[in-house]
Amino acid sequence: MPTLYLLLAHGISDFLLQPQKLVKWKHDTYKGLILHSFIHFVVGLMIFLPYMPNFKVVGALFGVSVAHIGIDMMKIYFEEHKDRTKNYLFLFLVDQFAHLVVILFVGFLLTGEFVHYRLADGFLGFIMQIYNHAALPIGLILIIMATYAYEIFIYQCQRDVHEKAKFNPNRSQMLKRLIITSIIFTLFLIFGIYTIAAHTPGVL
Repeated sequence: MPTLYLLLAHGISDFLLQPQKLVKWKHDTYKGLILHSFIHFVVGLMIFLPYMPNFKVVGALFGVSVAHIGIDMMKIYFEEHKDRTKNYLFLFLVDQFAHLVVILFVGFLLTGEFVHYRLADGFLGFIMQIYNHAALPIGLILIIMATYAYEIFIYQCQRDVHEKAKFNPNRSQMLKRLIITSIIFTLFLIFGIYTIAAHTPGVL
């Protein structure tokens, strides 16, 4: 579960909350990198809020954020040294893979910190069980990947052909993929919620 929520935090921060102005600022000054890393840290704190206060989790999120700065610095370095490579898609994939390795490592370290439990019977326990159900983070991750992350992937492909290509997401296609993914996710989540509710005293 911690790995899934770390992936979700990454998807939100790296795709949804990273506009082109921030990308440019990251290239122009280290302040942009720090802001981007801070966004990752805050989003992580918000997602893991049900388990706070937990200093191990806070430290892990801070470590992921610091590692993010280092990985992004390397990506920016190779992007700006055109004599070394012009393959933007390759750099994008390597960058995301490096982030994934860090997340898997930290998620493994945090595994013992998270258990499937109910804070109480009734509605509060029901909410916590939904939070602890893998369907929730997996569905949200898939929605991000099918919409914004996919458009960024296409953009990196375009940059390999035209270096000056502008990021112009196809919002109509994004909406279609969002609707399809959301319907599948909703049906899956409804089934999971009903199962949880049936086993939570005081809910059904």
